[in-house]
Amino acid sequence: MLLAAVTMAACDDGTIQEKSYTSADGRNVRLEGVIEGCGAWDDGYSVNIAGFSENDDYATIAKVITPDADGHVSVLLSGIPETVTSVRLCVLNRLRQLIATFAEVQIASASTRDTVRMDVDTVNAGRFAAIQTAYFNTTCIACHGATGRAAAGLFLTADRSYDALVGAPSTKVT
Repeated sequence: MLLAAVTMAACDDGTIQEKSYTSADGRNVRLEGVIEGCGAWDDGYSVNIAGFSENDDYATIAKVITPDADGHVSVLLSGIPETVTSVRLCVLNRLRQLIATFAEVQIASASTRDTVRMDVDTVNAGRFAAIQTAYFNTTCIACHGATGRAAAGLFLTADRSYDALVGAPSTKVT
């Protein structure tokens, strides 16, 4: 009879509460803006506000971004440890490894009393935008459009890459 009473006392309504990272200790960053493309990522990837220590590709602390119906976001990441030097609007995998960064703020010298603001206006955090930012803009456009000319006629600049690649027939392979 005692076992049944203990078991019933441990039952709840089945709701799983979101894990909270709020702490009285540490620093705070408030992210505000419009984030588009959050739903474009496959399972195992999510758009986050996350804190990183110097030279580390794994987030020390992270919170998933959930925009409202219009894409607006107002998220507080609190309890950020002293070891964190920057906070990023980014995509992480399940291991909290950094996949893509869309915005970043340095917080190494931030006080524990002040909340650092991270206003991002409008950001496209979709997969194609991540590829454009991380690869095309940093590597490919040197040959594919930065000078106004493009190798093999393939422009990979931000204003032309999507139309040149998505749904476009190959000019090399028939």
